[in-house]
Amino acid sequence: MDKKSEYNIIVKDTVTSTNSVLKEMAKDGCRKKTVLIANCQTQGRGRLGRSFYSPPDSGLYISLLLPYNSDSEYHVTLTAAAAVAVRRAIKSTVNIDTKIKWVNDLYVGDKKVCGILAEGALCKNELRYAAVGVGLNYQSPVFTGGLSSKAGSLYPDSQPPVSIDEMAAAMADQLYKALTNPSDPSIYREYRASSMLTGKRVVLMREGEPDATAIDVTPEGHLVVRFDDGRTEELYSGEVSVRAAEYPHTV
Repeated sequence: MDKKSEYNIIVKDTVTSTNSVLKEMAKDGCRKKTVLIANCQTQGRGRLGRSFYSPPDSGLYISLLLPYNSDSEYHVTLTAAAAVAVRRAIKSTVNIDTKIKWVNDLYVGDKKVCGILAEGALCKNELRYAAVGVGLNYQSPVFTGGLSSKAGSLYPDSQPPVSIDEMAAAMADQLYKALTNPSDPSIYREYRASSMLTGKRVVLMREGEPDATAIDVTPEGHLVVRFDDGRTEELYSGEVSVRAAEYPHTV
């Protein structure tokens, strides 16, 4: 990681949630930007209050604590930058090509292998920091129940050629570079080119809303969809799923 002195790097075996730990650290102020890397999360979290399965010795759980930017699009920008950073780390380290599912997931085929969560963090009751967390399923976790058809890992059936520590170092390095300058045009270009939704029929998770076709991602990170009646809409947040006929297990 370039300019290591700018970051306080913490490595833990087990935490509740890397984002939660960093948000607690932020309450009284942090002198440095902080990176927390954990082997296991007991209360891993995703978007919309969902849990993120985080067993030991199979995944990478990394969060960065950064100064907050009041720009209304900041969280979307950080999420997109983190997705590109992880994609770059995976590609450069083990040469696996992942796709980005708007807004915060990485996929290999029809299985989710990575989730990202950007949250604001309070310091002395003021919003001064952002915590950006990444959970990557690296090798052979045992997914049961509904997860077995939705979640995957980079190496579900074999030993990775690169150690989990080496992958963690590559991810931390790329995350540092991307999150230091999340508005870098190259991040948007890669995010857009790597979108797994573009051209796909998608289901909008809004009651009574018809299906649509995803047609683009804007520089602000909004998903552009076109309905069958010809109207288009930019989605700022929310959930979409790929129509089952195209990716049977994608959510």
